[in-house]
Amino acid sequence: MNNTEKIEKLKLKISELKEFRSKLDSDCLDKFNSLKKEICELLDDNQKIKFNTIEFYTESVTSLNADDDDLPF
Repeated sequence: MNNTEKIEKLKLKISELKEFRSKLDSDCLDKFNSLKKEICELLDDNQKIKFNTIEFYTESVTSLNADDDDLPF
């Protein structure tokens, strides 16, 4: 794959990645991680290091217990 093809493929993958900004949840997390892996395969070693330092999301557990006095604010 030449550089031009690589760039075009990366642009497509990055645009797909941006779509998760508004709809990332536990149901699509596997697809998100798969896309990140596909992007990493197109990068060189230095680019992979930089890309893998990006924190795309943080997992949190929310309590649905109505008797829970530990309010998030």
